[in-house]
Amino acid sequence: MSEPLTTERRTARGHMHAEAFCLMQYACKVCRHFEVIWNSRDGVTPFCTACPSCGQPHLYHVNFMMDRFAPDHKPHRGQRVWTSMTRERAYELARRNISTRRKPGPETDMVIDSVANSYYQDGAGPDIRIEGYAEVV
Repeated sequence: MSEPLTTERRTARGHMHAEAFCLMQYACKVCRHFEVIWNSRDGVTPFCTACPSCGQPHLYHVNFMMDRFAPDHKPHRGQRVWTSMTRERAYELARRNISTRRKPGPETDMVIDSVANSYYQDGAGPDIRIEGYAEVV
């Protein structure tokens, strides 16, 4: 069993981010869905994300002091995992999000570039995947 993190231990581990390799609790303020998401990297994670149960963007990171350092965690099938954003995934998401709001054209391409770069963050941006599943586009 992992021990709760303290500020001193976080720094002592040598990671750049407090939530590096942690199992973190998320709870939905709308439907009360609860889950544990693993951060598989030394990177920041979003404070909130879309709830898989109700679809609302109200699944919040809760109980910060209960985050558990678990660098060797093996996610179970269906568990969501924070990963690093890839450039390809950032462009895929940007195209999907922008194409529903804008007509194709040079200005749209510039917007897609800008949005993709904001998602990618030079490789530091977070992405989320579901263990054992591949997204079908």
